[in-house]
Amino acid sequence: MTRRGLTLQGDLVLDLAVGGTMDAPEPRGRVAVRNMAAGPRPFGPSTLHLDTIDGVLGVDADLFGGRGRGRMDLDLGGSGMADLRLDMERFPL
Repeated sequence: MTRRGLTLQGDLVLDLAVGGTMDAPEPRGRVAVRNMAAGPRPFGPSTLHLDTIDGVLGVDADLFGGRGRGRMDLDLGGSGMADLRLDMERFPL
């Protein structure tokens, strides 16, 4: 992907499944980005782990080769409530 002369590249790996029902889906699996770089700057691998328990989608993130971590919980029951925590202390800007 290129925007304003900056090339974003990487490999996307998906291992996803959706259980449950049409009214109450239960996604789970893994989304990973490898070999990610913006122009000449590499970012390191990132992985999202997804699991659904009692109608709440949980996403654990290991970002940029371990330089960032995150957690998100999203209510799939229609309230739209979400809780997001992100730690980027080890990611130099």
